[in-house]
This record gives sequence, structure tokens and C-alpha cells, in this order.
Amino acid sequence: MFLPGKGSDLETDEQRASERGGACPKIAVTRQRASIFARRSGGVPLGACLIFAIAVSVSAGNADGPPLPGPGEPDSANPALGAADASTGQNNAVLPDVPAGVVAMPVIGGGAPIFGNAVRLGPGGNLFGQALPGSPTQAPSGLEIVPGLTISEQATAGGFSDSGIPDNDFITNITPSIGITQNTADRRISLFYQPSGVLYARRSYDDAINQNLNGEAILVLSPNELALTAHAYVTEQATAGGRVPGGTSVLLKSQRTTSQSYDIGPSFQHALPGVGTLTLSYLASYSSQSGNVAVAGPSGFPYFQPNDVFDQAESGIFTTVPIFPRFDYQIALNAGQDRGTGLMDGAHRLFIDNTVRYAFIRHGYLELSGGYESLYYTSLPPTDIQDATWSVGVDMKPRARSELVVQYRHRYGFNAPYLRMTIPVTARTVLAASYSKTLNTQLGSLQESVANSTVNQFGMAVSSVGQFPVLLTNQALAVQDSLFRETDASIWMTTTWPRDSLSFGVSRTQQDLVASAPGGTGFSQTATTGSVAYSHLLTPALTLAAFGDYGRTNALTLGGDTTATYAFDVSVSDQLTRRLTASVQFEVTNQSGIVGITYGTGTAGSGAQGSIIVALQTTFQ
Repeated sequence: MFLPGKGSDLETDEQRASERGGACPKIAVTRQRASIFARRSGGVPLGACLIFAIAVSVSAGNADGPPLPGPGEPDSANPALGAADASTGQNNAVLPDVPAGVVAMPVIGGGAPIFGNAVRLGPGGNLFGQALPGSPTQAPSGLEIVPGLTISEQATAGGFSDSGIPDNDFITNITPSIGITQNTADRRISLFYQPSGVLYARRSYDDAINQNLNGEAILVLSPNELALTAHAYVTEQATAGGRVPGGTSVLLKSQRTTSQSYDIGPSFQHALPGVGTLTLSYLASYSSQSGNVAVAGPSGFPYFQPNDVFDQAESGIFTTVPIFPRFDYQIALNAGQDRGTGLMDGAHRLFIDNTVRYAFIRHGYLELSGGYESLYYTSLPPTDIQDATWSVGVDMKPRARSELVVQYRHRYGFNAPYLRMTIPVTARTVLAASYSKTLNTQLGSLQESVANSTVNQFGMAVSSVGQFPVLLTNQALAVQDSLFRETDASIWMTTTWPRDSLSFGVSRTQQDLVASAPGGTGFSQTATTGSVAYSHLLTPALTLAAFGDYGRTNALTLGGDTTATYAFDVSVSDQLTRRLTASVQFEVTNQSGIVGITYGTGTAGSGAQGSIIVALQTTFQ
């Protein structure tokens, strides 16, 4: 690990540099060789600032600064160190907005985050507000409990019913909600629950209660040594897929799967002066997918059956003090055991990684890793991987709220590149990109994604660096309980102004079937999507927002053609009083489903649907 530098306030220095360097403040920063990134920033906890100090700007960084802690200066000199990433075996910094002195939970997954539009919460939008990607983290605050209520009326035209016939309807949504937030020196809570009662005027047998929960809690039990972290997530997915990745406001009972994931676990860290730092973590997780059995084509075999899994994950990492100038050594062990249904019952994994790191600049290092992996799934056919692993790459944290991790590695039995990047291009524009290839089930991926993401003060799942929205579930893909070799790629850019924000990006997920669950079948599928979102503050109380999404989805192994998915949405919201907001929303979308598959009692068809939604939102605070 690297030691933070000293300097004045980040924002002040950047402003001064901007004044001297004109439109490109980085030039001025480079010219002055200013280490302005290890600072206190207003509204950001001190522990976050210390983490930010792990890296300087690549343009301003150089090899003259202190590369690694010297003898007698172990990693404990930094009061907020990270735990292991099972995808790399490396030590990662804690989340930027966790309480000061917290020990980070391990990143147990092997995939990079999929940047994109966060799942929309249905008619009326998010009662708690909307975060902009790259927006500041939550300021320290006491406990706040905000109950609320949204009532909306939605008129739909087109689409399709269970029988594949277009159907028009009036839909009433009644959505009580509660938001609980707290951000203090020893804890952070972000919990948002919005169940929605859905009442159909013509199709009363489809009346339902849709669940929507997203929460995170971090409790520091002993500063710099012991912390407890928990997550909770529940959403509704389109079983047959074929929707835009961010979700849809109309999802009939027979067409949906309820996906949920919960986890809790402690993390302990202890520094041995002159020797190194030991980090131990444990995470217990429960995840499930429930809904109607779904059958693939004429085979009669189900590609989805309700399933659940209880997972226990253990992690142990030891990082030495520098053994040579600019070199240190790290050994990491990550293990997991599963109990549940389907191919996850009795599954287990083990990763052992030995890594040598070389600090070529103050806040970046080259890494060379070698180790061993053992993976087993009770699938058909059984999946058993016993293999050597290796990776070579670069890890840089050039400035606050940015990172660049590039690797080429052999993991999960195959070679593949890995990319995780968040870079502020300008003071207003942030670019994020990711690429990874892993071996997992959809439920296992959901479990890991929930544990690895954080929840901001608006109830959105975001990345730990840059606070970009991430997709925890992808509505474009059919829900399956098979084992896949999954490739995820995404690139996303957002620009913010005082009254406007513009975001756009492209994402692609490819799931190649490796093995099926006992008694079932599966198929490979791919979804590629481009999205753009814009919002404008017309007045202090009046907001205009627009969203567009177009994608291509296919499951060619079923003999189906590539199908298009699209959604276009325009809304206007007016804050009538401090507690009351009215909104009008117009949406056009299609509901294609994956061609050739069935779900419940009907067949996935194709049809465009238009909706007009009028909503009233209020909070009781």
C-alpha cells in the first residue's frame, strides 16, 4: 500500500489550478507537481479522504515519492484499508463513503461492475430523489426516517397478455415507502423499501404486490480493526427477458420472477508493526429466485425453476511491509461453500493467490500473481475445475473517486482480460468502463453484485468508486438457473451542469451455457444495449427528464432470431409543496421476450406498448 501525502484542500487547489491552467486544470496541476488528492473534502468522511490519498494523479505522480510503507510503517498507517478481491486476490480500498476507520468487506466476485441505468422503480419514479453519476457522497448526518406514499394511474395501450393478445388496461399503483439513512463516524445506513400494490381494472387476476428493496448498513465495532456490513436487495424480473435492461413498469404476475439477496458479515484487520497487515473476513449470504416454472421451446424441459442458495464466504489476506524498495508481497485465500437447490447445492470454490507488486509511481503498481483454484458445481454434466491461476496487470488510483485496473489473467479455467475503470475526464464529465469474463450462475452473480455494490442516499445501487449506477439484474435476459461463462462489457459517460445532466453508454452481456441444473435445460443468450438519459431543471420546482434505450437480444441456440428491445420515456415533475410532488410520464416500449421460450401459461410474444402515467408523491416528515 502507499502512504498519503500532505496538502491543502482538494477543491481549493483544483480551482486555483483551473484558474492558472484555463480549460485544462490538469496542466496546471502537472506543472506545479501538486499532490492535491490526499485532502479533506467538505461533506466527505475523513476515512474516505484517507482512502483517496492512496493515489495521486498519474499526470502529477512520479517515482520520487514514497512508494510503499517502509519498515515500522505497515499498511496500518492508513486507517481505512481494503480487503481482498477474489477476482484478483488483491487488497482494495474501502468504499469512498463508509464511516472513518471501517475495515472493508471483501469483494467476493470475479466480475467487474456493469455500469448503466439503475433499475427504474415504476410509475411515479423514486420518492427519495435521483442521484447523478459521480455525484458527491452523502454528508455526515444523524438518523433520518422518511415515510412516504405514491399513488399513480397508468393507462396502457398495446403490449400483450398471457395469451399473446394485445391488451389495454388501466392500472392503479399504490406505493407506500420508507427511507432510513444515517452517516456518522461509526456507522452508515441506507435502507429504502417501496412495495407497490398493482390493481388492474380489467385483469383483476393479475393484481399483485411488487417488491422493491435496496439497503446497506456498515457498523464500526472497533475503529480500524473490526466492522460489520450487511446488504438487502429485492426486485422483480421479467422471466422471459426481452425488456430494456433497466426494467419496465408493467410486468404481469405470470411473467415475473422475484429475485432477492441478503448478506451480513464481519471483517477484521490487524497490523503487525514491521511485518505486515492481516485481514480476515466472513460473509453469510442468502439469495433466491421465485416465480413460475419456465419451459424452453418444444423440449418440455424447464430453463428456470425456483431456486435458492445459502453461501458462506471466507477470506484471509496477509500483506507484507516492503521486502525490497518498491516491492511488497501478498498472499490471499478466498473460499466459499453453498447449500441450496439445483446445481448450487454442494457447490464450493477456493482461490489461493500469491502476488508480488512493484510501485512504479506513487499511486500505481505493476502486479504479477500466481496461484491455484478449485471450483465445483453439481450440474449436468458436473463441473469440476482444478487448475493453476495467474495474472499480470496494472492497478492505479490516480485521484479521488477514480481507478484503473487492467489485467490479463487465467481464472475459472480460461484466459481473459479484465478491466475496471472510472476516470474524471473533466470537472463535469466522468467516464466509466468495465470488462470481465467469469464462471457463475445468474443467482450467484446477483449475490456477488449485491455484496460488492453500495447504496447511495437516494436508494440506488452504485459502484464503490465514482458512484455510477450499476445493473444488479438485467431485464433483457431470460432468468435461468444454469451455469454460464459470462462476458460483461460496459462503457458509460455522464456530464453534469448546474441545471442539466446527460448520460449515455453501451453495455453487452453474453451468457454461454456451460452446464444445466439437474432436471432442467438452458440456453446461451446475448443482450447488447445503448442508452441515453437527460434531465433539465426548468425551475427550482419543475424538472424535465427524458430516457431512451435500444437493444438487441438473442438466444440463437433455440432457433430464434435476434429481437429488438426499446423504451422511450419523457416525464415532467413539479414539486407543489415541500412534501408533495406531481408528475406526468409518457412511455413507449416493447415487450418482446426471448423468441422460442414460454413461461407460466402463456407464450412470449412481441408487441409495442404505450403508457401515460399520472402520479402524486408525498412524504411524511
